[in-house]
Amino acid sequence: SIKKIAPALAKNSHLEILSLGSNPIPPEAVVLLIKSLTPESAPFSQLRHLNLDNVWTNKEVVPFLEEIKRSRPLVTIKLEGILSNYKLVGPDARKIFLKRANFEAMKPKKKKQRRDFGHFVMSLEDGVFSREDFLKSVKKFKIKLSESLLTEIMNVFGAEGQVDQTELKKFYLKEYPDTQPPPPKPKKEKKDKKKKKKEGEVKEIEENEKTGKKKVKLIEEGRIIFELFFGLKSDIFQVRVMEPEGK
Repeated sequence: SIKKIAPALAKNSHLEILSLGSNPIPPEAVVLLIKSLTPESAPFSQLRHLNLDNVWTNKEVVPFLEEIKRSRPLVTIKLEGILSNYKLVGPDARKIFLKRANFEAMKPKKKKQRRDFGHFVMSLEDGVFSREDFLKSVKKFKIKLSESLLTEIMNVFGAEGQVDQTELKKFYLKEYPDTQPPPPKPKKEKKDKKKKKKEGEVKEIEENEKTGKKKVKLIEEGRIIFELFFGLKSDIFQVRVMEPEGK
């Protein structure tokens, strides 16, 4: 965790490059990490580059960044942006949040749980919907996104408790023009509920013209299993079970 990395980084005197980009690091943890690089916290640090690509933090980090820039001009820190009351200072927040959503949706280790965020966006109905409806769509699509990221997306693509799904789709397609709609779900084949006859099973019906009686034989693999006799004018019938051969 960052709580363990930050103290170790402050004591570092050999490491020059640290790359933690595209990791789900909370904004406050990023502040702690960057603070550990200040001359006061790490007087002997040899770190020259900290990569936090696709990671953002809050405005509390600003004084530490300024201190590092002033006292250690050779140190470079790459951040996606700084959040300030859900607004981003610098790059377009929408681009960063959508990029992050693409990453989080494909992050699960199990392949069955991975989803294409572009497919999700294309599956949304056009129009302005409540946040509750938007979150229901997320749940229905079974796409795994952090609550904080969903909040940010709803903030930048809506107002007053609503989400403009038309604008979301329009902006996403502008950033990712090759996005295709989700493929149609394969139709499930209906199972034949009718019981199939056993292989080699044959029924024979014989009728005696003189007596009007009928005889039904059930033959399996060339052997008669049973015979059933019944008359047309009588509800009395007889069953004769045939003994297996060899007994």
